[in-house]
Amino acid sequence: MSGRTISLGGVTFPSKKAACEHIGGILHRHRAGDELAGDELGLVLSSLLRHPHAVEKLSRCLRVLVDGNTYRELSFWLEGRGAGVRTDFSYKKCFRPAATNVAEFSAACRHEVAPDIVAFKSAHFQAFLTCPITGAVLTWQTTDVDHAPPNTFAALVREFIATDGVDLAKVAYDRDGMGPVFADRELAARWLAFHRDHAALRLVSTYANRILLPIGGA
Repeated sequence: MSGRTISLGGVTFPSKKAACEHIGGILHRHRAGDELAGDELGLVLSSLLRHPHAVEKLSRCLRVLVDGNTYRELSFWLEGRGAGVRTDFSYKKCFRPAATNVAEFSAACRHEVAPDIVAFKSAHFQAFLTCPITGAVLTWQTTDVDHAPPNTFAALVREFIATDGVDLAKVAYDRDGMGPVFADRELAARWLAFHRDHAALRLVSTYANRILLPIGGA
């Protein structure tokens, strides 16, 4: 698991092994029932983005806990809304060679639809508009564009991967200084058409979008 440096949540580690050991250390510093916060939460979520099922696991996540699993071992748990809405994940899977590409693919998907998101905000913002989540009056500076559930952004990416038969390990990217862009422009066009057909966009407050709504939405 050794190799080149890896960055998680703004922290650079000399190898995947070092990063994996650090995340394991976070797990074992806690007791069952502890909720992660601050830098520890950021590092664990950054590592989770490397998990082979990251989009699915993060799509309804509200908080991250440490708790026992079916093998009576401590594990990270993602908890969502409603009783029993929780799932655990193996942090070690996040650092295996096959556990890559989900975060990069999602970032490229977001980059491709960015012009549509900006256009939606420009076309639908108006004075005295209120946030459907908080009821607060929106200003241009405090307004985000959100993907209304159940078709959250994470859910749309997950569905597109499945329906288009995307092999994440074979997707190539170009760099334009703002993040990954699909090198295959036909793939980009299919994703953009899929997003336009299935996304239900809405204007919400920045606070609702970035604090109240589940991680992996937006």
